Amino acid sequence: MKLRIFLPLLALVIPLRAEEPDYFPAVAKLIEDRCLDCHSADDPDGKLVLEKHADILKGGESGAAFVAGKSAESLLVKYLRGEVAKDGKKRFMPPGKRDKLSADEVEKFVKWIDAGAKPPQREMSRKIVEVPKVAPKVAPRTAVNALAFSAEAKLVAVGRGSTVELVDPISQLAVKKLDGHRGAVNALVWSADGSQLFAASGENTIEGEVRQWDVASAKVARTFTGHRDVIYALALSPDGKTLATGSYDQKTKLWNVADATERKTLHGHNGAVFALAFRPDGKLIASASADRTVKLWDVASGERRDTLSQPGKEQFAVAWSADGKRLAAAGADNRIRVWSVSPDAKETTNPLVLARFAHEQAILRLVWSADGATMLSSAQDGTVRVWDAAEVKERVLLEKQPDWPTALAFSGGAVVTGRADGTVAFYDAKTGKVIAAPKSGRSERPTSNVQRRTSKVDQPSSVRRRRIFCQAEKAVAKPAEPPKGAVVSGISPRGIERGKMSEVKLAGANLPEIVSVKCEDARVRVFAAGPEKDAVPLVISTPANLPRGGYAIVASGPDGKEIGRATLRIEDIAVLTFPGDAMMTKLNTLPANVWGTLAKAGESDRYEFAAKAGVTMVFDCQAKSLGSKAAAVLSLTDSAGRVLATNSSFDSGGDPFIAHKFAADGRFTVVVSDALMTGSAEHFYNLTLGALPFVAAVFPLSVPANAETKLELVGYNLPSDPAARTVSVKSGASGMVPVKIDAQKFRSRAQASLPVSEVPNFVASEECGTVAGAQKLAVPFSVSGRFLSAREADHFRFTAKKGVTYAIETEAARRGSPADTKIAVLWPDGRPVERLLMQAVRDSAITFRPIDSAAAEARVENWREMELNELMWMQGEVTKIFRMPEGPDSGFVFYTNGGKRIAYFDTSATAHALDEPCYIVEPHAPGTKLVANGLPVFTLHYENDDDGTRVADTDSRLLFTAPEDGDFIVRVRESRGAAGERFAYRLIAREARPDFSVKLAEPAGVVNVGSGADFTLTADRKDGFDGDIVCEIAGVPEGWRVTSPIVIQAGHLVAKGSISALPNAAKWSAAKISANAEVGGKKITHAAGEIAGVKLEGEAPMIVSLQPAGASNDAPPFSRSDAEKPAEITIAPGEAVSAWVVLKRGSAKGALQFDVENLPHGVVVDNLGLNGITLLEGQDAGEIFIKAAPWVPETDRLVFAVSRESGKQASLPVLVHVRRKGLAESANARE
Repeated sequence: MKLRIFLPLLALVIPLRAEEPDYFPAVAKLIEDRCLDCHSADDPDGKLVLEKHADILKGGESGAAFVAGKSAESLLVKYLRGEVAKDGKKRFMPPGKRDKLSADEVEKFVKWIDAGAKPPQREMSRKIVEVPKVAPKVAPRTAVNALAFSAEAKLVAVGRGSTVELVDPISQLAVKKLDGHRGAVNALVWSADGSQLFAASGENTIEGEVRQWDVASAKVARTFTGHRDVIYALALSPDGKTLATGSYDQKTKLWNVADATERKTLHGHNGAVFALAFRPDGKLIASASADRTVKLWDVASGERRDTLSQPGKEQFAVAWSADGKRLAAAGADNRIRVWSVSPDAKETTNPLVLARFAHEQAILRLVWSADGATMLSSAQDGTVRVWDAAEVKERVLLEKQPDWPTALAFSGGAVVTGRADGTVAFYDAKTGKVIAAPKSGRSERPTSNVQRRTSKVDQPSSVRRRRIFCQAEKAVAKPAEPPKGAVVSGISPRGIERGKMSEVKLAGANLPEIVSVKCEDARVRVFAAGPEKDAVPLVISTPANLPRGGYAIVASGPDGKEIGRATLRIEDIAVLTFPGDAMMTKLNTLPANVWGTLAKAGESDRYEFAAKAGVTMVFDCQAKSLGSKAAAVLSLTDSAGRVLATNSSFDSGGDPFIAHKFAADGRFTVVVSDALMTGSAEHFYNLTLGALPFVAAVFPLSVPANAETKLELVGYNLPSDPAARTVSVKSGASGMVPVKIDAQKFRSRAQASLPVSEVPNFVASEECGTVAGAQKLAVPFSVSGRFLSAREADHFRFTAKKGVTYAIETEAARRGSPADTKIAVLWPDGRPVERLLMQAVRDSAITFRPIDSAAAEARVENWREMELNELMWMQGEVTKIFRMPEGPDSGFVFYTNGGKRIAYFDTSATAHALDEPCYIVEPHAPGTKLVANGLPVFTLHYENDDDGTRVADTDSRLLFTAPEDGDFIVRVRESRGAAGERFAYRLIAREARPDFSVKLAEPAGVVNVGSGADFTLTADRKDGFDGDIVCEIAGVPEGWRVTSPIVIQAGHLVAKGSISALPNAAKWSAAKISANAEVGGKKITHAAGEIAGVKLEGEAPMIVSLQPAGASNDAPPFSRSDAEKPAEITIAPGEAVSAWVVLKRGSAKGALQFDVENLPHGVVVDNLGLNGITLLEGQDAGEIFIKAAPWVPETDRLVFAVSRESGKQASLPVLVHVRRKGLAESANARE
């Protein structure tokens, strides 16, 4: 066998005298071997191309490569010798660690240049490399790599190995063979009339070839050569005049069919070109490449129009829809992607509209039917799928193929598959059943050799405009003026023991003005000495029976008015105060109350004490609750330094607490430190320690209405007599009832209060620990229980009606319990009740960094394939996409409540690791027969750990819709398996009552004359209500404008409004807010408070205006008619319109940033930079483009621009209409 190698350095033949030596062949060989990796025409370093003599003459970006006759002055020689210095370093070529040319090799360049750097005397011939013939030991497989059907010729062309067979699709017999191709035939295409067939092949690293066959005569009409490697892609323009070829050499070439001459070479791919497709109008061609991109090219000019970079791996197939408006591609990332391509295909005008995870392994072929209704795909997993092209939804899954289905084609109503084992099969496109060849006659070679089995696949199943302008917003009160004269800052020490005379000092500034100091409680007597400048010495006298607690010490001036006050803590045990130095202190007597200060960063205080075996001691440290800056942490260690217990927060209280029962006598240490390792004089704490009676909780967690109820006190060192640790409370009809605990007998963190149950109230029975022993209760009910042993679960049986939704929730953390509950609804036999099937349709993974359970933002793979409002499954958590990434340094933002992401379908938010898989999912009813797509299907049950809506925090909440009449069981358990007397919960079950409330969350505050300010309304959605909420504002004073109505969109919790003061604005008076929505088919209206306290101030630092395109940009916005009637902008889904942010500067200078607020969800400002809408110094207007996603419904919304600086100045609103395309165009024409 002969392997032919092209030496690319070809030149014109210039005759030389015979005696003159020809140096160029030796130079050409060195360039071929050592230089072309970096200096080929594809992507030349320094723009220096060395492929041909003419290229070398042109030089690069540094100038001429050589000076003929002067090698010493030639850059080429200097680089080869390392005589060029840059950045203090010598530069060699070849660069880096590559082998440098020897002196003899460099000398060949020197001789050639000194001799005039002349071209070769004769054309460089192709070299023939002789290689041995190696006979295969087994018969090689001749794979079918290409199929093409011609309706005119009524033939299927089959590219099997280096032969093309023309097969009759009826008889499935080969009627003709076309032989002699150079290598395997990789692509086939018919001419429109079926008279010509083009077949692409080639030899690796040598040359690619296309043969044009005259089908009638079975003779080659033309041969197309020019690629330096095998041709894998082939396409013929609709008019039949242009042939396109794509090769492993990374190039796409356009040829004139008439004479087989090359018209253009399209450079740009960095990998092999595997597929090509002309748009039906012939103006564009799409190329799919191993470089993970699809590129769009203008056929006439050869210019690249766009690069579609969403794919994550090599792309092997590309196809156009029949109307040329959509383009599909597929490849090694298992997905079919569909783009909407604009008529001119310019960059940014060809959005990805769909990405479907289609096969479990790489997709090999993708075909779009001639009528545009159907797609066909095959993959390395042996599957072939027929798709509804409109939404790329599976219609039919063909039987599993015996080998890779490497070729596909439509043949009338049939699907033809070609495989790597050389076989071909025909299938009915509608049923997926094999079309057997007629029994009469035989083909020369079997065209089908597969098992005859049929795969059974189940089919998958405005608010209109109101031109009411009103005003709104509650003013934010300014902080009080700093006091003049005397200031009281605190008291030292902060605590004393009762029943003694104690000396303290009232600290502050200018204290000589104080003439009187007393305690608000007359039982505490205060004697003041003469005041000093920064302190007033005091002597405090307290009775021995004074209750523990904080007492206000009040200082007054000469006029009797209060100057300041400080809180003095009075204790019934010994009080010790220590300086703010890190220390070890031995406490010889307990109990004790210690005041300390973590004055320096990183320090900790240590208290050593003795304890007896069997004694339970409490360590109660208060810091944040006293106004300290310390984030205190308690640690308890034994004499060997072993940590026995540690705590940074007693449940949700914010300060640490430890209760520990000692197993042995000994000496122990309690350590107080700061969690953040910070320190200052403001990092003080109060530690109480000893075997003290401490009440930590009461049980049960609710009381019945209008009744007297006995409650059990729960805690440490409490009396053994049950009666002594019981208290009684009397409740009213509703609300909360305080639980009075004798403070002289017991210590506690705070006074407990319990809710009065509005439904029948129960305590869990002892038998409810099993499904069989489930406690029978009638809805509605409230029941309190405790987890007294590890891994315990309680069960409650109730009767439900089919289709009725029940709200089931727990109260534990909200009632001070350390229990972290998890609830589930079960069938009577204990099986979990299915809620939904979540089918994954696209796969992804967490990138950049892990996320915790609260994070509102995440970065994920394949994010370009995703869309707003899609559901994402993250290891049992279902969340929803609220906002797309806004730049290179941002990720998805999920729907949130209170800054924490919402989990849907009563799933619970959890932490997720880097690279953890996640999926875009679609919900389906239980029992739905889903079409397998290679991605997982997850089953959701009716269960919840932490409330996904973030309202109940770590308590559990779910909505259960009964699938049938009958009994169900609610199971409650501690999610961590923890247990103890304090691990109590309250379970409430009732019929759901969907409802809502609205409140003013962020008032406008100050409004400047001639300008505006924004405000925020928030909704509290209850029991699954998810519809639009329309908020209207009435009673707006003269000269003011407020956006109304304001719509809180379905599924959203927040909406923005603006309030503007015209030049004639009167003093603000309160305006009423009402909110209405349709709930369960009925319109419900709720009062939502009022906008009060808005303060009118003077001239604004700027006046901002939002204007439609074409409006006058220099008109003062508050003198135009839009002060009475808003300007209007109409936009069609999937399109963008222009608008302007216009600025009239006052005192505001420099660069200013703006946002457009209250746009409908899915409508965005599309040309945001990293810093949002920015007007630089000297700029008073900026054009923006408002774009609507294709799915945005028709709606009307009042929007406005607001500055980020200078008091957040807001514009007058603009009324945005979203309308279907035809309506939008006519509306904009009128405007």
